[in-house]
Parts: sequence; structure tokens; C-alpha cells
Amino acid sequence: MTNRYETIKYDTTKISETIRDSIDGELVLPVFQRNFDWSRAQQRELLGSILSFLPIGSLLVLKGPEGEFKSRSFACHPEIPCKSTVTYLLDGQQRLTCTTTFFSDIFRLGVQWRKHHESITQLLQYRWFLKIVASEQDSEDYFGYRNLMFEEEPADPEAMRDLVSWRKINRSDSSLLPWHPGWPKWHDGTDQTEARHEAAEYFANECIVPLWELCGDAEEEPLHQQTLRLLAAAQRERLISTLPDLPRAVQGHLDRLNPSRRGHLPGTVEALSPALYEIASKWQTDVSRYLEASVQQPIARIVLPVNEMARSISIFETINQGGTPLSTYDLVVARMARADRATENLSDMLAAFNQDNSCPLADVAVAGAQNAASATLPLALTDYIIDAKKGEITGHFKQIFLQVMAVRHSLKRESYSEQSLRALNVEVTKRSEILELSPEWIRDDWQHAARSVVLARAFLMMRCGITRSDQLRNQLVMLPLAVALGSEGFDLSPKNLNALEYWYWCSVLGGRYREQQNRQSIEDTRRILQWLMLNHDNPFADEAARALSEPGFSDSDVLLQRGDDSRVTADVGNYLPQYVLSRCPLDLLDEDCRLEAWNSSLSLELHHIVPLGSVTKVRESAAKLRKEHHVLNSPVNLTYITLDSNRAIGEKSPVRYLEDVDAAARAGHFLPPYDFCRTRLGDDEEGYVEILERRYDSIKDALAEELASLVS
Repeated sequence: MTNRYETIKYDTTKISETIRDSIDGELVLPVFQRNFDWSRAQQRELLGSILSFLPIGSLLVLKGPEGEFKSRSFACHPEIPCKSTVTYLLDGQQRLTCTTTFFSDIFRLGVQWRKHHESITQLLQYRWFLKIVASEQDSEDYFGYRNLMFEEEPADPEAMRDLVSWRKINRSDSSLLPWHPGWPKWHDGTDQTEARHEAAEYFANECIVPLWELCGDAEEEPLHQQTLRLLAAAQRERLISTLPDLPRAVQGHLDRLNPSRRGHLPGTVEALSPALYEIASKWQTDVSRYLEASVQQPIARIVLPVNEMARSISIFETINQGGTPLSTYDLVVARMARADRATENLSDMLAAFNQDNSCPLADVAVAGAQNAASATLPLALTDYIIDAKKGEITGHFKQIFLQVMAVRHSLKRESYSEQSLRALNVEVTKRSEILELSPEWIRDDWQHAARSVVLARAFLMMRCGITRSDQLRNQLVMLPLAVALGSEGFDLSPKNLNALEYWYWCSVLGGRYREQQNRQSIEDTRRILQWLMLNHDNPFADEAARALSEPGFSDSDVLLQRGDDSRVTADVGNYLPQYVLSRCPLDLLDEDCRLEAWNSSLSLELHHIVPLGSVTKVRESAAKLRKEHHVLNSPVNLTYITLDSNRAIGEKSPVRYLEDVDAAARAGHFLPPYDFCRTRLGDDEEGYVEILERRYDSIKDALAEELASLVS
């Protein structure tokens, strides 16, 4: 029997070697690895650490034959064929993707760069540089540029990060410069030696050194070396211009380089030029060697043979303590891949589910919604599962999807008893508990859980005015909805759906999810199931009185911004216009258009009923008003209308545009009658306040009436 200690190997590689292996297809990513998601700030921090010669952590890799796992190349490389034997990168993807972007030319495809640009995330569409001197006034000169003396001591990491610079590569950039892969001289037949020299001159004038050929295979002098040579030459000329007052530091440096002439420096330009050329050449060589040494730094590796995949999760979590671990979802996907190689990757199955699923929105439709019976899953709903820009499962979906499975597991799917519901607690949704779900359970339940989440998202769209997932301020309200709507024993009757809507408005407009959202969502899941499936009394009866009345959250003082301490939170600021939209009002200008959150053919925008630009008494710009604690920034002054209507109204005073608004449309948006508005609008700010106070009272009364109706 093989000794387990002998199967796991520990070795080192170099940053440059990992980059070469990733380019050559010898180092690949298993498909269960998440996509690249590091921000530019995180990338900059890593680059600063590398250039300061700090360790960047170890790697976890698995050696095996190609095809052992479904794999893909690094996000920053075009697709390339894999070798017969490959190394699967299990931990370190974010770091190695960054280093490959920093130090190699990922846009090396010439005129084909656009195709590659489209295929990678925007997070990687950068060129990275090192600023040699940030400005002439800087007290610190880390690379000794002013006197052409580099001590080769790594700078403080924080200081080095400040010297890191970048340029964003935009596909449609009209002012293309040499750092851009679309710069005409890279493609128009210009002699490439000349083009590279012109590019280096540009970088030298900017005092920035390009880094993307540090691990390149350029046949000519790399761009960083050319740039450093030109920088050194320019500074040499500046030093010559100081004669006869050459800085003492430079004089001492020349003495150290040639002790035989100590104290006898030549006094003429012609005689001193060779000596200054010598120190300029040395500076260029020293800085170039320093940069090239940074990519030769060792990286420790833990190397597993393919039969040790079962232990990789435990090892991964151990080495990531204190670092940036994989998400719970990533680990669940990895466990499934480990348990059954024949089963398709969970993310791929969810993507296929998203593509094929047709969720009848009539199941959760609001009473009287037009065309709801024939509506199927619109684009705005499918985007909840897949991020169209990144092409991957969204973070919001992952979180609720896993929590729904965990709750269903705790409740043994459908056996909702008093005992099982009382035992339900917040612990079941914690990471450790989710990771205890067996691959077999996930395989059996994932589709049901996914449909439960889709039903919850559809419910919010059809009944609660949520057009996009990012408009839901408290994502965890999805959990009670998904668990209830997805339960086989739950009757999707008008009575039950109305009860869920009642709970939702009580919760989001009464401030129930202001804090302890995890605990609140589990408690509400339990109480909803006891109420609607075990026939308990309404447990939220006391909550209805708090909706749009909760002190410090949704009462009139807060919503109308009375007093310096009355700040509207983003939560209720979103939910109030959504409540109005949930009632499907008519558009303000297009009286034939009914506003429906689920109608993906409509482009809706938030409209200021009293446009900020129409205010004359305050005599402030609209931009400044938006930043102030002002009643016109209240959500009571906001309502959804179509984009076309919002553009048509623009900054018109309500006196001008409300006259043309149909009475039914005004009523649907809870606007006072036109005559009331006309007599109160003008230069008097109190008139605007009075109109918004009346609108708040109308919305509050309508909500109270609707809540009572939903549970009658």
C-alpha cells in the first residue's frame, strides 16, 4: 500500500514558469473553478507585493491525464489544446491569472486582439506599468532616478503599490496610444522595430515602464528595457545640463565606480559624458534586472496525484485560512465533481436549466394582471440565474439556492411538522452545514431548489414591483418565499399567494430586515410555513401597523426628510416606488401603456415628480440637490415611468406636465388632483412639501387597505 505521505509532494516553481505553463496549456483550470473576479484594487495590491518581493502564497495543484476533469484555459488566454498530461490548478487561480496579465502580452494576437478582448472579463482588460517617478515634487525616489543610482533595495509594499499604474483597454477607444493593442502602428505595416522604439519613447516621456514583456518571448529588445534605456538617457542629459554644479551624490557615485579618479572629475561636458553614460547604463541594467528578478520569485506548490482529489477540499480550506477562500458554492460544486466524474458540472446543469426552463408566471400572478396567463420566463428573470456579462451563475442566486437546499434538507423536504419547524434555526444555513450536504442529496434536489428560487423571483417581479434582482435591497427575503413556493404541499392558491404578499410588504416597509437578516429569514420561513401549511393564526398581524409607520425607518418624518437626523435608508427608498409599480399604474404620458415590472419590453426609469432642475427658489443645481438632505430627494418624490416619458418631461415643472396627465394615471401614481397641485406649486418650497405629504398619506392609506384585503 502506498504511503499517503509519499503521494503528496511539495515543491517550488517560479512566477515566470507558471505563466509559461498556462500559455502552453500545461497548467489548466478544472471547470468547477469560479471565474476571475478580483477587482482592479486587488490586482494592484498583488502587483505591489510582487514588486516588493513579498511571498504571494502557495498553490494547490493536481497532476493527471488530460480529460480526468473537464477543464478550461486561463481566462486571459485564447483557447489552446491541452497536453496529454496536465496540471490542474485547484487553488491560486486569481493570483496566477493576475500575474499572467501583468507580465505577459495577453493581446499578442495582433489584428485578432478584438476577438480576444470580447472573450475575457472587463476585470482583465488592462495594461500594467510601473511609475519610475510619480512627480518631480515626490520626496521619495525609490528607483534612484534623479541621480541615476539604484540601491536595489525593495521598496515598502505600500509605497510600491502607489507606483503601480494601469491603462484600461477599451475596444472603442478613438485615441489609440502605444499601450493599446489597437494602436495602428502595431498593424498597419510599420516596421515593428520602429514601432517598438516609438512606443518606448512614449512610455519614457510618461515616466512609466511597461511590464507585459517581462515574461514575453519578444525576439527584439523587450519594451521595458528599451523604455528604461531611454529614461536613463534623458536623465543623463539633465545631469549634464547641471554642470559645473553636478549633484554631490552623483559625484560620489562616479568616484565609487572609478576610485582612480576620486576628486578629479573632468569639468567639461565632453570629458564627463562617458562617465555619466556609464552610470546611466548601470542604472538601466540594475532596474531591469530588479524587475526581471521579481518574476523569478519562487512559489511553493502542494502537488497531489489524481487519486488524491478526495483530500483536496480539506487541504484547500486549510491553506486558505486567513486568505481568500472559494465560496461555499464553489466547494459544493467541487465536492460533486469529486464524487461523480460522470455527472455534469452543477454550474453547467444550472445554465441548461436556465436555458430550458419555462416558468409560467401566471402561477404567481397578481390578480388582474394583463397577459399574465400567457407570460413565460422573461429575460429579466433568466438574468437572475446567469450574469449575462460574465456568463456565470450570479452571486445572489448561488446564496439563496444553497440556503433553500439546506432548509429543505433540515425539514426532510416536505414533512413539515410542528417538531421539524420548531427545530429549524439559523445554523442550517451556515457554511459548515451546507458543506455537509451529500453529493447524492444535491443531485436529487438541485432542480427542485432551483425552480423554487425561480418561483420566488417571479413572485417578486409579478407582485412586488421588482424588475431586476439588484433592486431587491434585502436578498434574504427570497428564502422564505422560495421555501414556501417550492414546497410540493404548498397550494399556489390566491389565498396563499396573497398571504405571502402581505408578509412581504409588512416586512420590507416595516423594517423587519434592517438587522440580523439571516436569523430573520429563517424565523419568517418557519412562521410562514406554520401559518399557511399548519393553519396557525397570522403571526404577522402586529407587523402591518408598522408598514410605512416604523419610527426611524419608514414613518413620515424619515420619508419626508424632516430634521437633520431623518435619513432615508436605501432599503425603504427602493421599496416605496416598487410598491407603487406593483399596482401596475398607467404611464404618466402614454395613457395606453400599463406599467408592469415583468414586462421586459418596457424600459422603466425612476422619475422625480417634482424634477430637481425645476426648483427655482432653492437656486441650487440639480446635481447639488441630489447630494443634499432635501425633501425632493425623498422616495415619496419618485415613481416609475417609461424612459420615453421621463425624457419628454425632463426638468419641466409639475405645473407644466401634470396638466396633460390623465386623471387615472395621476391616481395610479398617488398624485393629488391637478388643481390642488397647480395652486400649491411655484416658487414656494412649502408647496412642494405639501404635495409630497399628501402623496405619502395616500400611499399609506392604500397600503393599509391592501394589507387588510390580502388577508381578509
